Amino acid sequence: HGLARDLQGAGGSFDYALLIIIGEVMCQTIKDLAESNEQALQRRIAAYAAALDAVIKVDLKGDGGDNGRKLLSILKIEPPAA
Repeated sequence: HGLARDLQGAGGSFDYALLIIIGEVMCQTIKDLAESNEQALQRRIAAYAAALDAVIKVDLKGDGGDNGRKLLSILKIEPPAA
């Protein structure tokens, strides 16, 4: 949870809006699933971690444009309202 919060802060500092969005969802997922299904939590966190890695490696600055929208869609995350 702490690492996800740190990523949100880094995203804001370095123009990686996708880090903020994914970090927020990651934090909420940890809160929602922490005491329920550990396997489901691990799968989701692994998917979010892979997405965060992709954002950095591909250098998806800002909202990532079309690629950012596709990534959020794959993760089933609603993009923020404009």
